[in-house]
Amino acid sequence: SANFRFPADAPDAQLLCICGGDGTVRLVLEAQDDLAGLPPLAIYPTGTINLLARELAYPAEPQAFAARLESTAQPRSVTVARAGNALFLACASAGFDANAVAAVSLGLKARIGRLAYVAALAGQLWRWPRQTLEITADGEHFSAEAIFVLRGALYAGPWTLDRRAGLAAP
Repeated sequence: SANFRFPADAPDAQLLCICGGDGTVRLVLEAQDDLAGLPPLAIYPTGTINLLARELAYPAEPQAFAARLESTAQPRSVTVARAGNALFLACASAGFDANAVAAVSLGLKARIGRLAYVAALAGQLWRWPRQTLEITADGEHFSAEAIFVLRGALYAGPWTLDRRAGLAAP
């Protein structure tokens, strides 16, 4: 649950397993007072697209997931980023993409899964707001209709916008 608080709810936990998608992971982490004090995290991918679980190679098959947790492999370190006061883990966007994601019908998503994003994207194409964003990055100013900030290598499933991006990158 996004109301989970460590250490109050599980003071002796040695591992925190979050079952859900990228949004669920973000909600759980945003609810924490001290991210640095959390035990190692694992993500069981039950969300729609699961960018985090894909990049971190967490399998959806339960026995393979359990075997991964039981392995002696060192945990991977992931840097959490912020856009204003909001955490983001894989990517953040503003403009067309963000409008499409915000327009996703949760009822439709429950019925048809990731195709609900395609439906929302089609709706955006139909009534594209053509908004202009004024952006300053590294001291350079430019105008754009969308901006993508990548923490992870993946975007919208198995695709990437920048091969240099990665969850472990600074």
